[in-house]
Amino acid sequence: MIKPKYVIIIDTNIIRNSASDEWDNPLSTIGIRAILDFIKKHKLESEIEVVIPEIVLEEILSQKVYLINEEFKYLETLYEKYKQRFGLEGIDIHKYKSFDFYTFFKNKCLDFMQKYNLVLLDIPDIRANEILKRCLHKKPPFQIDTDKGFKDTILWFSILHSCINNSDTRIILATGDKIFRETSLNEEIKSLNKTGITIYQESNEILSQLSSELEVDKRFKERIDNIKARIINEKINFILNEVTKYSQERGYTIHDFSREYEIESYEFVSIHFVDIQEKGDDYNITANLSLHAKYKKGYLVSNDDMYNPQYYSLRKVNVKVILNFDVKNDKLKISKIVLEQPFVGLNYMDTGKFNYMVYSN
Repeated sequence: MIKPKYVIIIDTNIIRNSASDEWDNPLSTIGIRAILDFIKKHKLESEIEVVIPEIVLEEILSQKVYLINEEFKYLETLYEKYKQRFGLEGIDIHKYKSFDFYTFFKNKCLDFMQKYNLVLLDIPDIRANEILKRCLHKKPPFQIDTDKGFKDTILWFSILHSCINNSDTRIILATGDKIFRETSLNEEIKSLNKTGITIYQESNEILSQLSSELEVDKRFKERIDNIKARIINEKINFILNEVTKYSQERGYTIHDFSREYEIESYEFVSIHFVDIQEKGDDYNITANLSLHAKYKKGYLVSNDDMYNPQYYSLRKVNVKVILNFDVKNDKLKISKIVLEQPFVGLNYMDTGKFNYMVYSN
């Protein structure tokens, strides 16, 4: 298994302070989704791992269930106050209160994590005296002026344990808790991970830094340049054949000195890529082609045999194509072909409707 270059660990306050777009899934926050979208967009799944510590998940779930129970208490108060006035005596409100919200929300979170490849960082086996010593000596994450810091210490031990076999992985902690910025903590983690730990408070700070370090814009340009090269070097003949088939099926002809000539094929001149949209392994491409329409031309020679020699002539035309390139399966589809105006001497016979149109300058 390839180890990721970066591990992003999400703390409770980052989840709690960011709005979730799903009421039943506290992990589906704007911040977390921004990180996941960034990873997918820039194809960084093998380089970046997003981690939810077990202690963080449990704290989020307990807070969520607590708020639900508080809302039920308020609802019970309203129910007792108004049940007779509005004839609500038949509603068994206690049935809804007994619902197992903890399991409900946890399953939603675990399903979300599985779907988007988030990793659950288990709480390691920690001896009680290790926590007690840190507490008594006010060693961070325990705070000097209070006894607060138990949950943060469990989180810290989880992070330290994850570093044992990941000495070269860059550890990023997304947290709004200033205690983790203590220099002593960074020095402690460097005994296990030579890069130490980097603290960010906002997801956009993380993404800005990763964009710079991983050169995502440069990588994107390289992917697009590779797509352009593959279209020209590997797929252009397929496109020319499809354009030929398209024009022949629709009766396109070349008008040359009062005569019509059937287009036999097209020769490639140049291509201009107007737009390329990347969606995973699919690329939606709009391009303008400059082509030579090739047609067989004949003329009479005055002699006894009255034979009709023929030769090929070329007429430059512009063609717009809209393509879909499935890179993973190496399949190119053409969704639209447009022979663009003005067509110098290029005629079109719509055989289905029996009407004749001439496009010219």
